[in-house]
Amino acid sequence: MKSPDNKLKAEKMRYQNNQSAYLLVMLSIVLGVISLFTLITYDEFSTPSIIEGLPLRVIPDFRIAIEIALGIFTLLLSFLAAEKVKVYQRFWSFYGLFILAGVTLYRIIGVPGLVYDAELLIEHKMYSVFYALPYYDFMKGWIPESVKNLALAELWIGFACLVFAAVISIRKVIIIDNNLKELK
Repeated sequence: MKSPDNKLKAEKMRYQNNQSAYLLVMLSIVLGVISLFTLITYDEFSTPSIIEGLPLRVIPDFRIAIEIALGIFTLLLSFLAAEKVKVYQRFWSFYGLFILAGVTLYRIIGVPGLVYDAELLIEHKMYSVFYALPYYDFMKGWIPESVKNLALAELWIGFACLVFAAVISIRKVIIIDNNLKELK
């Protein structure tokens, strides 16, 4: 049997939004968008580049188009997940956030098992579309290593936010479900 304080907290939870999980998912969205725009629009913005009219360093190709489509899809689903988690929807708490975290992990590591030996791959001009975008841009010479590392850090933090949001949300959904079972 629950103490009266725990019953009261569970009862209050039914009428309050799940703000902590919602904010973590929204933070993940922001970090994902910043990372994506950093990787697809990077330019040094140096004076000669602007004056001479040199093109952007990241050149749009099929791999960039795939990443943009994946980014838009992830952005829309993440916003939907944030709204559903806010009202304690079971599916999005137990499965949806972990699926989105898996997509974010794919955006970080690409296809597992590929070796990221940048020097060797650059030497042989081997640029696989299966590499994660930060590595792909770096191996093509479009971005410096510092930008690659910044984008990876943003994606890792976004991944962690989604996992923490899922754990928080699952815990709260279980508390609310147990409270509802006691009321019946």
